[in-house]
Amino acid sequence: MDNQSPEPDNDEKFDNCETNFSNTNDVKEEINVVPLKETFECPICGRCLGRKTTLKDHILAVHDEVKPFKCGICEKPFGRLATLEVHVNQVHKKIKPHVCAECQKNFGSASDLKVHIFHVHLKVQEYTCTICQKQFDRKERLHCHTKVVHEKVKPYRCDTCNAGFSARSSLKTHVEALHTKKSRHKCKTCLRKFIWRSAFHEHLKKCSL
Repeated sequence: MDNQSPEPDNDEKFDNCETNFSNTNDVKEEINVVPLKETFECPICGRCLGRKTTLKDHILAVHDEVKPFKCGICEKPFGRLATLEVHVNQVHKKIKPHVCAECQKNFGSASDLKVHIFHVHLKVQEYTCTICQKQFDRKERLHCHTKVVHEKVKPYRCDTCNAGFSARSSLKTHVEALHTKKSRHKCKTCLRKFIWRSAFHEHLKKCSL
């Protein structure tokens, strides 16, 4: 039996490297020199993570939707305190010191900048669907595409109308928006409430001006 660790996404190769690169040539060189570390594959979506504890946090936050840390500004929930802190710094405090030399886009961390260069400017698409030949930059996106588009897997069912969904989060949003009419998002400036997160964030951009 082959006990070899699953192939990691190239994003994972950047996790332990804090070198501040800003252009495609530097990232190309780093891809070739950063050693691959042991990875742990999510049994649900196929994403490869660098640590067993990170995999556990991923399953809890993404698939079981256990997100105990809520942003005090926009109320967006997170599974890890560290992720919440990154969100506050990048979204609300606008702290993005890392600049892409190719397009001048700002990022909150060196790893985010490297991932951006790798996928946007180098246009690396490593994973190809064997059914429709569509390409993806991440293994978990290919996995999700196959399940939803080709296998039509919708394991989450609404108890009220029996509508099917491929993600638990989509089912939750459906129930709250159509059946319970629950407004999960409230603007602290004007006290207006919103059902949809996208509408809430669009409102915040205008209301805070």
